[in-house]
Amino acid sequence: MKKKVVFLVFALVLIAVPIYIIFSSEAILEKGHQHKIHLEGYDPFDPFRGKYLMLNYDFSTPCEEGMKEGDEGFAVLEKDETGFSHFAMVTFQKPNHSDYVKCTVKYVYDNEAEIEVANIGKYFINESKAKRAEKILIKAVQTNLDDAYATIRVLDGECRLEEVYVNGKTLKSYFGK
Repeated sequence: MKKKVVFLVFALVLIAVPIYIIFSSEAILEKGHQHKIHLEGYDPFDPFRGKYLMLNYDFSTPCEEGMKEGDEGFAVLEKDETGFSHFAMVTFQKPNHSDYVKCTVKYVYDNEAEIEVANIGKYFINESKAKRAEKILIKAVQTNLDDAYATIRVLDGECRLEEVYVNGKTLKSYFGK
């Protein structure tokens, strides 16, 4: 009987964790503030995850004095006059507004930090379309930086990639259904 209870609790945990992650991500995508961020991409192959575009952002930003490699912090997002957002500052203290994301400092030089932000770097795409998507994205970035961007949603320090746009259209729309 004790083994059955332990098994049942273990099974419930195995089911509850993914459900929590799904609902948490959906809440961020539904209720989070939207930000447009310039990007560029390339197409690595991960044999365990399949094809995806690795999205690169400008993760270099001023940081609070005393920050060093490996520190956890909060990157504040600010919108400019064109409607695009950028990482304006990394701080130790959580801001009192909701336009920030949790981040890790990769390195610091002259009070400028290179940061790492989870959940916005990979855009998964059908393997047969990945190479063409990469070419479309690279061409747009080389032509005009405003032509290639990602939208992310931010809520209480968490963020999720919403969509990738090229020339005002979603990247997926280049491939039909």
